[in-house]
Amino acid sequence: MTENVTFRRVPRVGYAWTMVTLLVALALVLAVLVVWRWFLPPLERDYVWTYLWLGTQAHLPTLPHHTNRAMAGYLYLRGSVFGKRGIADLFRSPLIASGALFALALFVGMGMDAKRLNDFRKGKKLRGWDTLTPRQFNRRTKGDGFALLIDK
Repeated sequence: MTENVTFRRVPRVGYAWTMVTLLVALALVLAVLVVWRWFLPPLERDYVWTYLWLGTQAHLPTLPHHTNRAMAGYLYLRGSVFGKRGIADLFRSPLIASGALFALALFVGMGMDAKRLNDFRKGKKLRGWDTLTPRQFNRRTKGDGFALLIDK
């Protein structure tokens, strides 16, 4: 190795805020779906997940000469319970609301991570202890417990 090469440890910046806001966004998506389901009429509320399951199973390929029972159940629920609304029509409004919340949370998290990365590049201390003078320490703590005064 050459003598002029110097190594410095660079802390990982990571994308912590993006991950946190993605988790919050997923929780918001679930909350939107639960609230949306709560406002459905009672019969639709009881059968909405069955309808979704049968709808996904009905459109899967089957072997020839086999009856597709999922398709029969899906068509029955579509005609008698859901008023001939398809799965896309039924889930359109909660998916739009969930997608908007997800995108908003994603952009907020990305902005917070970009600000943190920018602070890191400019040399702002991101973690660790503050180096304070004794006067700054005494002014900042304003202790109400035992006395810890530092004099120069």
